[in-house]
Amino acid sequence: MSQYHNPNCNGGEFTSWVDLIYSVAMAGFIVTPAMRVYFGVSEWVYVVLMLALSSTAVMRMIVTERVCARRIELRFLVLVMGISAWLLLSNLWSVSTERYMEDSMQVAVTAALVAATVGQVNMKRMELTMRLTCGVAAAASVLVFQEYITVGSLSGWDMRITDSYLVVSRLIGLAAVFSATSTIATVKRKRYVLTIILFAGLALSLARGALVFGVVVTGVFMTLGVLLRPRRIENMSDLARNFLSKLATTGIILLLISLVIWGAMRVERTRRLFGLIFVDRDAGFSGRLGIWSTSWANISRRMMFGYGIGSSGIMSGGSETSYPHNVILQIWLDGGIIPALATIAMLLLPYYALCLAIRLPDSRIDSSWLPYLAAYSFLFLDYMKSTNSYTARDLFLLELFALNALSSARRCLTNRD
Repeated sequence: MSQYHNPNCNGGEFTSWVDLIYSVAMAGFIVTPAMRVYFGVSEWVYVVLMLALSSTAVMRMIVTERVCARRIELRFLVLVMGISAWLLLSNLWSVSTERYMEDSMQVAVTAALVAATVGQVNMKRMELTMRLTCGVAAAASVLVFQEYITVGSLSGWDMRITDSYLVVSRLIGLAAVFSATSTIATVKRKRYVLTIILFAGLALSLARGALVFGVVVTGVFMTLGVLLRPRRIENMSDLARNFLSKLATTGIILLLISLVIWGAMRVERTRRLFGLIFVDRDAGFSGRLGIWSTSWANISRRMMFGYGIGSSGIMSGGSETSYPHNVILQIWLDGGIIPALATIAMLLLPYYALCLAIRLPDSRIDSSWLPYLAAYSFLFLDYMKSTNSYTARDLFLLELFALNALSSARRCLTNRD
């Protein structure tokens, strides 16, 4: 059966508490890095979350006696497993003496997470997961506000999040993009207040790149939402009203975002460093362009097989505690060209699925996928310029959500893949 679709794939046979456990576990993987910044949560929480995901996944397979995965999701799974296997195999030629073990464990955890979620997600669980994520992100925004109140100024220095602002801003930015684009995907659910809180938190979180990506992705996808022709509306007057409603919603959100950007410029640290997103002239070699240039120079010396897992820090920043600040460069340095090309293919899968949907004879696809693809696009851009890629569990989950949402939208019109 095309896309492995069957009536049991919607999760309706499970009690709500099982869906809740699964959604809480998925949200936990997304929000825990930021919560560790504020509350010092132990890494053992990941073990608990993985056990919760695995147990509910097993329960689902026992009851349905099948895995409800679509072909696009299986392609994603195959790519992730192939990349992970190659990176783990690269331990055989790794030049790392310290980092290889930690990175290997991170890769194994991510592979296990993907294996436990492919075929298990559905729109109900995805929506609940993102509601929980947005709630925690809103709480994180409030904590950011509280820090400024405690410091007593908008300097942006001497704050608890100063050293880990990338992690906090990524969570808030992810939720802000999802909340904003949800208002255009489902016009009846306007989340203006939540969106204001999240974008205000993002503006004050000291992250320049996340703020830029959040604004750009929100603008692009809200514009796309306005241009999409909704399903089940044939009357021209209803179509016009729907278009004007979406246009007004987009205008309001973009106006609020403009005010948020103006507010971000009131923060001394953000204003001072906003022009140094990619090149930190104060730190010289640690600037993004310097790291990327060094990474590419070392890739060209060993392009086929790389330097083995754990080596990307040495080959990009001269230290095993560093990393290339780019997911493709990191995997290319560690594993060579084969996993790098597979990573590019994996990262572009949601856009391939979107192209398949747009090419349908009737292009009026359900827009419920829009906030998931927007949130994934934000993370995609953010991981292209910062952070250790092997900790990108939120990126993998949001990609799976986007693939599932796009497949569900296409299934409304056709069963072909």
